[in-house]
Amino acid sequence: MSAQAHSGTVIYMNWTPQRGLSQTSAAFSSLDELFALCLDSGSGSKGHVEEIYIHGSDAEGHVRQVTLTFRAASRPAK
Repeated sequence: MSAQAHSGTVIYMNWTPQRGLSQTSAAFSSLDELFALCLDSGSGSKGHVEEIYIHGSDAEGHVRQVTLTFRAASRPAK
C-alpha cells in the first residue's frame, strides 16, 4: 500500500477594520480542489491562506496529517 491523501482543510485569515481578524475554512478532497481554493484566496473576501491540513494514511495504513503553515508579512502603514 502506498501513502495516500484523503481530504483536507484550508484555513483563511482575514482582517478588516470593521470585523478585525477573522478565520474561515474550506474543505477539499482533491489536489485540484486545493489548487482552486488557494487561487480563490487572492480574489475576494476569504483572506489569505494561513494553514493547509492534509489528512491521509501512510504506507502501513496509519492515519497521518500534514500541516502546512504560512505566515503573512506586511509593511507598516506610512
